[in-house]
Amino acid sequence: MPRFFFDVLDGSDRSIDAEGALFPTLYDAAADAARALAEDAAERGFTGGPDLAIEIRDERGERLLAIPAAAVPWYLRIDSPPPEHLTRR
Repeated sequence: MPRFFFDVLDGSDRSIDAEGALFPTLYDAAADAARALAEDAAERGFTGGPDLAIEIRDERGERLLAIPAAAVPWYLRIDSPPPEHLTRR
């Protein structure tokens, strides 16, 4: 099973994942990363934007995918209200 690494980007700060985690596919790794990013964004009260993201790397260090918090659906963000444009009547 391949090992994927999840680096957290927050503005100019970068937290490098040195341990990684095993997932059967990149899709599974990305789904887990999106859930983790949603939880992190909710804890910060973050509503979107380019400053918070997760980059996924493979065992060779090659960047495979970047997921910005703004791309994570609002309904995955725990304790976050839906965007205003979805609740207008």
